[in-house]
Amino acid sequence: MKENEPDELKQLWQVHARHDAEVHHLQPDQLLVLLKGRTGSVLRTMQWNILIESLLGLGLMAFFLWLSFRLPDLRWVCRAAALFFSPFYVLYYRNFRQLQAAAHASGNLRDQLRQALIYWESALRLYVRMNMALLPPFFLVGGVLGAYEAGGLEAVQRIVTAHWYWWLPAGGLLTVAIYPLVRWAVRLFYARHLEKLKNCLAELERLAGA
Repeated sequence: MKENEPDELKQLWQVHARHDAEVHHLQPDQLLVLLKGRTGSVLRTMQWNILIESLLGLGLMAFFLWLSFRLPDLRWVCRAAALFFSPFYVLYYRNFRQLQAAAHASGNLRDQLRQALIYWESALRLYVRMNMALLPPFFLVGGVLGAYEAGGLEAVQRIVTAHWYWWLPAGGLLTVAIYPLVRWAVRLFYARHLEKLKNCLAELERLAGA
């Protein structure tokens, strides 16, 4: 660690503290402009996150479609894996449109934030449920592909026929295992930004009650 790093951190902390103090001493119209700017920044960040997640999904869909040509014996399994991502794009589209509408809306910012938060709390619950329903079968498909690479079509047939009774417990274990991952992804891409919007709404509520 550099010797001047503690001093730099101290300076950054002081700047942050001064900023918070200034915010609480702004005039109402100045605070409103500041909160509009913060809200717009958060909404744009969430839009970018949707685009990033959409591109990652398209990459995986393209990969499985490529595998469907490379592994003709499992082409329908690979195509099914690619189709697992399709329902998410309906949600991505709806969420992106909502963010776009909120970012360009005019009128009462407090009411807009309330509506956006109501929408997103419902949207995130649906997002988690979709992941929990679709990801376990997706990972099981990955297991089938791994068996094919290791032992060919005979290994896949053995898993599907001779060991079929393992599929349900395997799906249950996968559901339990991926839940923390899904929650982490939801927080990384969306939930922590919603907390910022809630802070903006709290400031607006305080401003309205002043």
